[in-house]
Amino acid sequence: MLALALGSAMKVILYLAAILWLCLAEEPQRFDNFKVYQVVPTTTSHLQLLHELENDVNYNFWTEAALNRHVDIMVSPEQKYIFENLLHSGNLTSKVLIDNVQELINIERNPARPRELFSDYQTLDEIHDWLKSLESKYSGIVKLIVGGESYEGRQILGVHVSFKPGNKAAMIEGGIHAREWITPATVTYILDQFLSSTDPAIRAVAESRDWYIFPSINPDGYVYSHTTNRMWRKTRKPYQVNAWTKCYGADSNRNWDYHWMEGGASANPCSDTFAGDKAFSEIETKSLSEFINTIASNLDVYLSFHSYSQLILLPFGHRGHEVPENNEQLLTIGKNARDKLRERYGTEYEVGNIPEAIYVASGGSIDWVAGVHRNVRLVYTFELRDLGRYGFLLPPDQILPTSEETLDAVISMFQQLDDTFFFARLAILNIRVTSWQTSPVASSGSVNIDASTPQIVSSTGILDESLPTHESTDDSKVEESTEENRKDTNEDNGEVVEQSTSKSSTSCTQRKRKTEVINKLDAKIIKFIDHHTNFPKNDHEKRHLSFFKVHISSTMAPAYKLTYFPVKALGEPIRFLLSYGNIEFEDFRFERENWPEIKPHMPFGQTPVLEFNGIQAYQSIAITRYLAKKVKLMGANDLEDLEIDAIVDTINDLRGKIATYYYETDEAIKETRKKPLFDETIPYYLERIEAIAKKNNGHLAVGKLTWADFYFVALLDYLNFMTDMNLIADSPNLQVVQKNVLNLPAIKEWVAKRPVTDM
Repeated sequence: MLALALGSAMKVILYLAAILWLCLAEEPQRFDNFKVYQVVPTTTSHLQLLHELENDVNYNFWTEAALNRHVDIMVSPEQKYIFENLLHSGNLTSKVLIDNVQELINIERNPARPRELFSDYQTLDEIHDWLKSLESKYSGIVKLIVGGESYEGRQILGVHVSFKPGNKAAMIEGGIHAREWITPATVTYILDQFLSSTDPAIRAVAESRDWYIFPSINPDGYVYSHTTNRMWRKTRKPYQVNAWTKCYGADSNRNWDYHWMEGGASANPCSDTFAGDKAFSEIETKSLSEFINTIASNLDVYLSFHSYSQLILLPFGHRGHEVPENNEQLLTIGKNARDKLRERYGTEYEVGNIPEAIYVASGGSIDWVAGVHRNVRLVYTFELRDLGRYGFLLPPDQILPTSEETLDAVISMFQQLDDTFFFARLAILNIRVTSWQTSPVASSGSVNIDASTPQIVSSTGILDESLPTHESTDDSKVEESTEENRKDTNEDNGEVVEQSTSKSSTSCTQRKRKTEVINKLDAKIIKFIDHHTNFPKNDHEKRHLSFFKVHISSTMAPAYKLTYFPVKALGEPIRFLLSYGNIEFEDFRFERENWPEIKPHMPFGQTPVLEFNGIQAYQSIAITRYLAKKVKLMGANDLEDLEIDAIVDTINDLRGKIATYYYETDEAIKETRKKPLFDETIPYYLERIEAIAKKNNGHLAVGKLTWADFYFVALLDYLNFMTDMNLIADSPNLQVVQKNVLNLPAIKEWVAKRPVTDM
């Protein structure tokens, strides 16, 4: 009985202890007398000292350590003297930005303040309820969407706003770091203004895009920062450090799969910059990236909101000094947006690429968008107010001014982007411009002109006049060829490509003349700009001239021309990479009867040939490798490139063996080659390539997407046609390789629109 009584008593004690623990766990963590110090490391020894402190859980870095930049560090009262002594011994001076963190938290949570949308910080439930109300309030315009989910089962809730069909898409996200409360507030303000503002400039931009807006993409962390730890930054997934230590969460802005863990990220699960145990380890980033993939082919702009530091940041953040191809345009637009932001309240921002403006930081959301989906023209991160006086604890009375000035900058960005496209194609050939008035959106801008000859300008400002409206009967007619077993010479070893049926819808002559006219017009536009210095009348108009030149170079008739037979075959890997990189190209496919005329103009009398910048590039693998470098599908180093080259050459060897059999014209010889090829050679290669794909998790080299995957998948139709079988029917890992490539939005779009051919 005594044992039973003791056992019952122990259960009661354990139960009460559990209840007590739960109560304590729900109590918000307090930061009484916690201070925030600001230091500026000016030497490598200073930086080394700060990096050592970053790995110490006793110090909470509000900004990351970088040479000659302000570094803000929260220190507990227990560590105050130790910290100050460390700084003194390291010859680092400091100043106190915040004397008592808890006082600022108390101001944030003042119960007497009205709980209105933009006068106080909203909880996740309040934000979600507001988003849900918009769907009914703006029926037919706003649709509730789910961008993903969280570890604790919450939705990454957002809205799709569409005023009219056919718009390009833009995405805005905030709250990736939980403690940055000003970012969900600013994103909700921008959304509110897009829906309710009557300002003509805001209305024009709002109605120019399909918007995908997510105020809080780290919902678990945001809730935790409201209920338990105001300074929480990461997600909430648990990581077991050792037998007795567990740490929670990863930095959502170090977890994206583009140059993951290549600088500015930690492998320590207890660090605030822990990048996860692998790229996309966090369900929040993984699921949101999958959502972005579904809209990526139409995505035009991606904006990510953070705090604090007052910066407009451009990709990329990893080591290696990679910048976007349109970096100069991004810098110009960013600086003009900064100037516009300053006009309202005088707030000063800096603009630059991430490593130069702040520090190396790999694995961020904007890097992934800019690196993986290269059709997205504008990609920025905003680091909102302030410079450290309040840091993450920006008082609620700054929500509205922060949001207003940020919206000013956003509107400026879209105006500049759209003006670029409008003015770059104005019909100024043989036109004298008498006045020029810029409106908030390009399509409603006005230009008063005197024309010496009739000109036609479309509603979008694209020049229609002077394009050939008709050719001679012989040139313009549509020809259909249904000749069976047409044989065309192929590259490499004089193989023949057999095409059962092909169609040509546009004559070579007509296409060539259109290209020549467009290039001539754009050349005259540039000449006009260079020689008419009195054309711009103010700084705003002068800025547009820089956009003329930048954009004309990218919008002239395609700078790349691929010449090949009307089949996939060896031309398709090239087309895949051009499409993936969003590189406009002329896909010139000629018929067999035209080959004698074309052959003398091709290097070594072979195709495919890719023409650009006056160069005729030949040999399909060499061209594909060149394009892979342009679209960032190479390895990270020479050894990785060696691995990629090896598998590509192996695939090409297999292609050669199959082609030798397929193109043999002597039926007796062909029959003797059939059994060894199908019973030995093909299984031998496929078994080993399948094993490589399994080892690399559905890729053919270095465990990630590379041009080797594109080369294999693009050739597969050709190989299947020559063997009259599905080569990968029994190769599940190669099927994954195929799926990974064909599901890429740019490739999916290309496959849907390319001419239908058998091989």
